[in-house]
Amino acid sequence: MRARDDVFLDVSRLLRAAWRSTPSGIERVEFAYARAHASIGGARFVARLFGQIHCLPPGRASAFLESLETSWTCGGRSNLVAVRWHALAIIAASFARTGTVLFDRRPEKASHAIYMNMSHENLVSPGAIRRFKARAGARMLCFVHDLIPILYPEFVKPCQSKRHRRRMAVVASCADAVIVNSNATRLALLDHFGDVQHAPAVYAVPLGVGIGAGISGPPAGADETAPPYFVCVATIEPRKNHLLLLHIWRGLAGGVLPAPKLILVGRRGWENEMILDILERGSAISGIVEERRGVSDEDLAALLKHARALLLPSFAEGFGLPVAEALAAGTPVICSDLPALREVGGGVPEYLDPLDGLGWRQAILDYAQPASARRAAQCQRMLAWQAPRWETHFRQVADIMRALAAKP
Repeated sequence: MRARDDVFLDVSRLLRAAWRSTPSGIERVEFAYARAHASIGGARFVARLFGQIHCLPPGRASAFLESLETSWTCGGRSNLVAVRWHALAIIAASFARTGTVLFDRRPEKASHAIYMNMSHENLVSPGAIRRFKARAGARMLCFVHDLIPILYPEFVKPCQSKRHRRRMAVVASCADAVIVNSNATRLALLDHFGDVQHAPAVYAVPLGVGIGAGISGPPAGADETAPPYFVCVATIEPRKNHLLLLHIWRGLAGGVLPAPKLILVGRRGWENEMILDILERGSAISGIVEERRGVSDEDLAALLKHARALLLPSFAEGFGLPVAEALAAGTPVICSDLPALREVGGGVPEYLDPLDGLGWRQAILDYAQPASARRAAQCQRMLAWQAPRWETHFRQVADIMRALAAKP
């Protein structure tokens, strides 16, 4: 990536994430950009606070990002408290700014400045974006992660579809270039722009892998002598199709053979009353289905490494980061047959229709068996799979930024 003195990276979403113990996929992407941005030196971070986009004091921003990485990697209440303290210090400095200017509200204009918004945060505030672009003399590069709230409004809160349409309207009018995570998302966004005049250029740049990449090794890492278990990494919400897995495990609980364990990793989302009712009151699955929230990156990597497979029966995805993370850890994947997931997994995972309950049940039973031939076949396919790397991602982004800066 390019020199940092004329690049302003928005970390508004990360400030909001300080009040959660584990990050979402979008927050992981924004943090990867923040870490790469800071590593080059001269980093300039901004955030929208009290209706304006402010430049953050470098020292405070760096301390916040360091504490956030520690909290996500290692977990622990003390680390989470430190993250919130640093976030509150930044917010308080903005609110109580008197005398000494802690926040530069009028950054110097640079001939090739770029304002980067790598999450969907602030995309409903076109006025604040335009004012900052004018003050900094900056072009805008943003990241669109998916169009799920528009394409599948039944899977989101009632207000989210309208809100996402507004975000995409702001992207069309304010952004000078757009990065997306997959060709599936790119095609969806271009279709959404339709005949919009002067729509920004859209570039598909696959994400890198963080979790799993550091422990990669030979596939088939599960302990064949230990009780088998499967992992599903996803926010508990209807789009992720947890109901399919819970019904399968309810059926397995009454079988002749001991049922494998299912571990659900992810925070509770929205519109999930039926799922939570089964988790909290379903006596049949008690002891064989385990819900884990607030799992650190280290613990998640260990869970993936020894699982029989990652399960992802989603109805819609923009990229499918858990698929890449599992394969990077040498763990087989059984997932929905979606274009975005095929872009990530290639010919390695088992792809099933998210409504094919019998197919999912049979695959789970097959993969749970010791020395499973079906699982071994996927492990063999995995040998040719290459994990997407953040270094490759940022090299492509650097090319996009150079082209953007060169525009008159």
